[in-house]
Amino acid sequence: MEHLAALVHMSSSHFARSFKNATGHPPHVYLTTERLKLARSMLSEGSLPLIDVAARAGFQTQQHFTEVFHRYSGCTPRAFRLAHYRPTV
Repeated sequence: MEHLAALVHMSSSHFARSFKNATGHPPHVYLTTERLKLARSMLSEGSLPLIDVAARAGFQTQQHFTEVFHRYSGCTPRAFRLAHYRPTV
């Protein structure tokens, strides 16, 4: 967040406030939500191992990915894949 704030010549706290006013969400929540959208897409459309989905979505470990995914989605990544998998042709 410090890097983004510096790019727009703001302090980190001012950037965070301005970002929340503009989007309705703090930067961290917004970023996490976007990462999870990408992960859901990968889980629905492909057969990448969960560890690769986690890494490509920007999570450091599969365990952290699973915890965050469950917190935001109400199910594990594996359960989501089983319920939503659509093979691409």
